[in-house]
Amino acid sequence: TLGNTLWTATTNNANTNTYQSPIVSNGLVYICNDNSRFIYAFNAATGSPAWTYDAREGTTPPTTTFGSANLAIAGNTLYISSLGFTYAINAATGALRWKTLAGSFPVLPVISNGKVYVMGNHFMFTLDSATGAILRIKQDFVLFHNPKSLNIANGIFYYTDEFSTVAFDTSININVVWRNNNVFPGLTDMDQITNSPMIIGNRAYCRKPGGAV
Repeated sequence: TLGNTLWTATTNNANTNTYQSPIVSNGLVYICNDNSRFIYAFNAATGSPAWTYDAREGTTPPTTTFGSANLAIAGNTLYISSLGFTYAINAATGALRWKTLAGSFPVLPVISNGKVYVMGNHFMFTLDSATGAILRIKQDFVLFHNPKSLNIANGIFYYTDEFSTVAFDTSININVVWRNNNVFPGLTDMDQITNSPMIIGNRAYCRKPGGAV
């Protein structure tokens, strides 16, 4: 019957919150609870556990938790940014490929053309997607101020901070294409833009708390 629950699955941290939507790819569902040290993969058809990655395994120094983790997937690799680190994990097995210190409280990693882009407060890191090597660090105290989300389309980055949406290119100098400083009039500190803009054609669609677009 349409709308029926097909399966449910329980993580080891049932009392913690999960703010990011699950990622579904390769026949698996990937999820990470906030302030948990685990990432989980479940069979998308049955809900049976596929693997669990423990942040304390295979890392030096060991990571305590993932904090507010951000997940993205490209091919057979799951990328996670959290608490200053970016991870690449084998999406099929849960084995760690690499871990790189890049950014402070980074936002959702974006993968494009063999590179992983991670934006933290005042910094943007470009990493090699295969090795995790840092290819470039760009610092900008004005442009990269407290970013909340990041997306890329047609070679243009789109990101949101507390109260604006910014588009900039991927050149060496990172030129701002446009900046909308008043997307949603009347926003307060408790009502910030936190979601990645959706890019379709030549339009950027942004959501704010309360249901406005």
